Amino acid sequence: MIEKTEFGKKINRRPLIVSLLLSLIAGGLGSLFNLSVALSLFLGILFLLIFIYYPSNLPKIFGHWQLEKHGVSYYKLNSYPDRLKLIFLPDHIDYQFISFSQVKKCYIIENNKEYDLQNILTIKPTKQSFFPC
Repeated sequence: MIEKTEFGKKINRRPLIVSLLLSLIAGGLGSLFNLSVALSLFLGILFLLIFIYYPSNLPKIFGHWQLEKHGVSYYKLNSYPDRLKLIFLPDHIDYQFISFSQVKKCYIIENNKEYDLQNILTIKPTKQSFFPC
């Protein structure tokens, strides 16, 4: 039997890199007008992406979760600070765990085939299988 089956995309440094690149582009365009406009655009875009866009969309973009022998582990995304921690420290991830004994009913639909608790570890995952938190 398989020890662990993983689904979804793992968190990486992409949110920080994309935020910096888009902010630099906006700041560069703003520098055509004025240095203060450039700085305002850079900081504004950086703030919007890192502190508003990515925290609210993190579960959709990086919905990694894994089936283990005794339950399901997934990213701890309960609060805003948890999401910011994942963005700034993607190497220090906190997982939440749900034991199969705590689950009353569970099934996953993958490629029009339904998997329940009896055969859940036989899934061959596709690129993005979404686990709703």
